[in-house]
Amino acid sequence: MKIAAVEPLVVDVGSRNWLFVVVDTDEGVRGIGEGSLPGHPLAVAAAVEEYRSYLVGEDAARIQHLWQRMYRQPFFRSGAVTLSAMSAIEQALWDIKGKVAGLPVYELLGGRCHDRIKLYANGPSGSTVEEYADSGRTLVAQGYTALKTGATVPVRPVQGDAFLREVATSFEALRGAVGDDVEIAFDAHGRFSPAMAIKLARVLEPYNVWFLEEPALPENAKGLQQVARATAIPVATGERLFTKWAFREVLELGAAALLQPDLSHCGGVLEARAIAAMAEVYFCGFAPHNPLGPVNTIVSAHVGMASPNFVALELCLYPPAWTRGLLAEPLAIADGWLELSNRPGWGVELDVELCRAHPYRPYTLPILEHPSGAIADW
Repeated sequence: MKIAAVEPLVVDVGSRNWLFVVVDTDEGVRGIGEGSLPGHPLAVAAAVEEYRSYLVGEDAARIQHLWQRMYRQPFFRSGAVTLSAMSAIEQALWDIKGKVAGLPVYELLGGRCHDRIKLYANGPSGSTVEEYADSGRTLVAQGYTALKTGATVPVRPVQGDAFLREVATSFEALRGAVGDDVEIAFDAHGRFSPAMAIKLARVLEPYNVWFLEEPALPENAKGLQQVARATAIPVATGERLFTKWAFREVLELGAAALLQPDLSHCGGVLEARAIAAMAEVYFCGFAPHNPLGPVNTIVSAHVGMASPNFVALELCLYPPAWTRGLLAEPLAIADGWLELSNRPGWGVELDVELCRAHPYRPYTLPILEHPSGAIADW
């Protein structure tokens, strides 16, 4: 079975664009993947088109071989843009392989380690402490037993503690609103220096934080190690690390207790499964990063299903309602859990015409500035 066509689809979903890839074979089997990369959708689409010459006419079953070809042949190692393109293509090839085998992808990865997939809601939100707490109550009422909140302001490498008191006040209100049994993670978004992240962690420790995500920039593994050694809160990282090689130092340093590769960026299914296996060796959990579209959600769930150390999957709750029609079979989400079917491949089909009806629109990501006017990490 040969690859006949590779097509990127950039889809405007309001405030951002998602990017899907459709791979067709000469025998009529279609696979889908997602490589949504905020800020660079057209660049990823261009990379997919460049990789087309590596793929068309090749055997669709040789997933690892084709991945190695895309990764190694260009000489320069891949980064966020090219690996997002590779991830989407690789996901689509797994979809094809599952359909040909008549099996869901998680069965091809070794079978179920879990009966269902735990989700955590990427929220709550609100402009006041009261709205923030009410938003948390609403999510819990919808059945979610795990939430993620985070930093909303830029942080200088060293600064006073006033903003930390505000963080503590908000988090205390949220904890009081949802109770002690709901798991709440805090995403620092890489905005903190290691020194300030340690101060943040100590402020949050009294409130039973589930995990502290990206307390320092991910390229600074030793900085993450500093934070991990200074707090009892488990440190998580990985959304901006690519391929299994980038996670090696984090594990060797004991810099994180929870790894969060994004299936749309890290290299795809096999890379994520390798990262999960490496994490297992170091007694770390696996929780894919996923504030993206529905294809990445289902792909991440399949890999999580086949990973013994899977903890939970992030879910973005706020895309426009019409996007629920992008999949012919809606995601089976109830009471904070995702159920996977036994249909072959990813078990879902993408509405390509609906994607084309919402073509790319330019958006600018938020720009954070320090009081001096210097650009801050977003």
